[in-house]
Amino acid sequence: MNSFARMIAYLTAICLIIPSLAFAEAVVSIDPAVVKSPQAGEKLVFDVNISNAENVSAYQLNLKFDALALSYVGVEFSDYLPGNQDVGNIANIEIFLIEPNGVETDLATGTAILAPPAAAASLVGVGGNEGRLLSVTFEVLEYKASAIELIDVELSNPDGKRLNVTTATGKIEAPPFTITEHIPGDKFLLLQGDIFEPNAFVQCFIPIWEGEITVEGGSFLEYQAAFPIESVYNIGGVFAHTADGSRIGDLVTTLDTDWMHYSVALDSLAGQTIVAVSLGTEKPANRATSFGKFGMMVDNIQITDGTHILEPIWVDKDSINGQRRVNVPLGDVSGIENCEVFAVTTEGVSVESRGKRPTTWGRVKTGR
Repeated sequence: MNSFARMIAYLTAICLIIPSLAFAEAVVSIDPAVVKSPQAGEKLVFDVNISNAENVSAYQLNLKFDALALSYVGVEFSDYLPGNQDVGNIANIEIFLIEPNGVETDLATGTAILAPPAAAASLVGVGGNEGRLLSVTFEVLEYKASAIELIDVELSNPDGKRLNVTTATGKIEAPPFTITEHIPGDKFLLLQGDIFEPNAFVQCFIPIWEGEITVEGGSFLEYQAAFPIESVYNIGGVFAHTADGSRIGDLVTTLDTDWMHYSVALDSLAGQTIVAVSLGTEKPANRATSFGKFGMMVDNIQITDGTHILEPIWVDKDSINGQRRVNVPLGDVSGIENCEVFAVTTEGVSVESRGKRPTTWGRVKTGR
């Protein structure tokens, strides 16, 4: 290629590039974009970041937030814009910083903004293509869902020309906390069946939820359980079933008839899909037991991150997928008849048999 042809090729390339540069917009965003709210009294810190930036020497921004949820604490500027922030002599100053010293609250909407807006301007250069502009600290006043909105965002170059910019809003989530107490009188689930042979192997898993949940690392299957004093043995639990047929859960074995909280770590299923949650019992054949009525009471079944509910499986519900009773098992059933789960409305159990078919336990005794 001769020199003239090479020049034409370069000019053509530049013409193609210039329009994309002219319409490029910097993005100013809040990080994290979504965060779970801490408890009231705790601190919450957001970074304000910039990306896709070109030739930025100054910026101004403000934040709108829920004044009932958050209280402004302060701003910390980063070193995105060049200049020594500690210069005291105004004749040698390299960067101007304007820090908000309070807020203005709109009583009609319950929102607040920083006063004055945060701003910075460098006299010695421009910032890079991306980075952190500043960090803002809030104190949580109330555990609630709300938004952090970037407003009045302006960027300029060393000539004072305003640059194009888009913004991204942040979000504070307030998922329900893990329920840790069964309230007497509330509905619960009752897994029950008839053990027809003493000392036999027993197995039965009844699904009370079916769907699809992708398991996150650090999550748990949590629930509360208790055994009626009339039950011939106290072994059972809540189990998660995956799409490939795996099952995870712990068999609770206890003589305690009070409601107890149980947690099953799901880390081994991270990235997999849970397709069902069941109530189940599995008793080894070498365990000495009599025949008769088996029962297990369960409430507040949920998948959590250890603190917050990620997926309520059976929490504050009146039925099992619209039904009072479910009796279709997952897998094989052995050593037990009439295995089923009921949504029960009272506590206290009266076990009454009518031939080989006992009635539902209408009263479940939770005391000793």
